[in-house]
Amino acid sequence: MKSLLELPEIESFKRRLQSLASLDAIVCPDWEFRYFSYDSNWAQGEEMGSIRNGSGDEVFALFSIHGCFIKEYCRAKSIMSNAYETVPVEFLEATNETAFSPDRVTNCYWKTKASDRWSMSESIETSDSNLGELLSLVDGDAETYLIFAKDYFDKTLPLGAVSQVLKFGNLTTPILDSLEFDGQFHDLSTELEQIGYPTAFD
Repeated sequence: MKSLLELPEIESFKRRLQSLASLDAIVCPDWEFRYFSYDSNWAQGEEMGSIRNGSGDEVFALFSIHGCFIKEYCRAKSIMSNAYETVPVEFLEATNETAFSPDRVTNCYWKTKASDRWSMSESIETSDSNLGELLSLVDGDAETYLIFAKDYFDKTLPLGAVSQVLKFGNLTTPILDSLEFDGQFHDLSTELEQIGYPTAFD
């Protein structure tokens, strides 16, 4: 997923983030070393997903009754001083959310529930529809996560199990076993509940 046109519908994007956060929770029990996280109870009527690479790059996605707002920061790009100028009023509160490091922004994207397409900030100098590297990981393709997990966690995962998790179906004990989860089951169950991922453990 490289361009704005490839961003899916809001609900699909949300489920992809939830699935990726669940995979990270299974593969890496230590939260501070994960890329993906998700809080289905971020605030009343709001959910939040994030991606962090540990080197400063980050993505925050806020889901609300209005739609979805995404803030992106990439160290390799220049800060966009006018990033929030065209953001709809429905999402203005998100542009001031301290947890999202609002001053560190290289692009932002949004889609209201009434809109039929995603929009993005446009720099005065350039108009770049390409998504950042972190967002490109949210393409819903199991192969993408397999490559990521091998590079970042040095773990080789089974394609079938990863595919099942990305389908956002019930997470079962056999799937968990095939992913070789070695953390505390109670802790994982609590995290999956916070993520909002469905489970059907034995």
